[in-house]
Amino acid sequence: MRNLGKVALAVGTLVLLATPSWAQRAGDPGGLGGGPILLMVPNVQQELKLTPEQSLTLPQTILQIVRKAREEMAAIRELPLQERVNRQRALTRSMNDEAKKALSLSDDQAHRFDQISLQQRGIEAFVEPEVQAKLMLTDEQRGKIRGIGENARERIQEIGRTAGDDREAMARQIRQLQKDLMSEAQAELTDNQKAAWKDLTGEPWAGFKKTGVTGNRFGPGPGGPGFGPSVD
Repeated sequence: MRNLGKVALAVGTLVLLATPSWAQRAGDPGGLGGGPILLMVPNVQQELKLTPEQSLTLPQTILQIVRKAREEMAAIRELPLQERVNRQRALTRSMNDEAKKALSLSDDQAHRFDQISLQQRGIEAFVEPEVQAKLMLTDEQRGKIRGIGENARERIQEIGRTAGDDREAMARQIRQLQKDLMSEAQAELTDNQKAAWKDLTGEPWAGFKKTGVTGNRFGPGPGGPGFGPSVD
């Protein structure tokens, strides 16, 4: 547990750097933005069916990857907005690939990790060039989905005002907002695009649980403080 706590603290910067600008505000959907930190979540480990050997080396592996990327993380903060967003995405992908290789994930494990990572990002996943290409989104669709994400800022701010210090209430409302945003985004897709999205994301992941080191130690997460996306 001591090693897990050390990793949790070390990856705090990654949590804030891994998402585009509209999702970087505390409590916004996509607050974790994927990244190898997801591998620290117990039910992700269960979904991937990590071996005892993989589980044993996981904490130190993640810590080493984050330490290696620390200088680039710091440099990203100083970049202009759009370049910062692009570098954040590239860094997250690079760290994911490094984690999969270092842990010797099987093809099935790596594929499921990619699916969960995409699910966890919520509506923000639709800005990924690879996702846009796979779904063959039109310019009009990209514009509408971008607008849905940008309009979420005011809704998130309103949740923050009304929930106050009630973290449970904030988490519930953020989870519902995530569902609403995804419903609005998917309403812009054709049936073929919805099928392609299903292929990219796989079966629904149960989301973060408010337990252990995957809770509040990571700070504001994609479902509000200490929480993440949920399908409940």
